[in-house]
Amino acid sequence: LTPETENQIELIHEKLRKLTKRQMEIVRLSFWEGINPREVAEIVHLSRTRIHQILNESFDVLRGS
Repeated sequence: LTPETENQIELIHEKLRKLTKRQMEIVRLSFWEGINPREVAEIVHLSRTRIHQILNESFDVLRGS
């Protein structure tokens, strides 16, 4: 890996560490596991609307907003 790539990876890790446990769980289920929002809602016992809200909040954190 180039130093630039290593820096980018570290930046991603820093941003991921800013997510709450709940946000991280939902991001993991949604994107890394590929589970749709309805199924994620069932797994974590939240509404689909709340799943979408948490994902949007997570995106804000990852964007640095």
